[in-house]
Amino acid sequence: MIPFSLVLLWKNEKKLVTYAKCMEQAKKVFKRIELDKALDENEYVLVSGQGRTTNEQDICDHEFGATVQDSYRLVRTVEMWQW
Repeated sequence: MIPFSLVLLWKNEKKLVTYAKCMEQAKKVFKRIELDKALDENEYVLVSGQGRTTNEQDICDHEFGATVQDSYRLVRTVEMWQW
């Protein structure tokens, strides 16, 4: 059991280190942009922007009769409680 745990721990730590290195590299090369204009110089470049999204169409879940306005996603979470 201990050898299996050590391998699992090592693989998990390796994945976290790889992710951290990837994020550090991304922080060095990303470029902040304005969202109201698209430029050809930003083609194939990692970009970051901040803004407000809008959606004119309502998102509906017909099975439960739920409608969400001005949203980009509707997530249904169903739970069953059993005695």
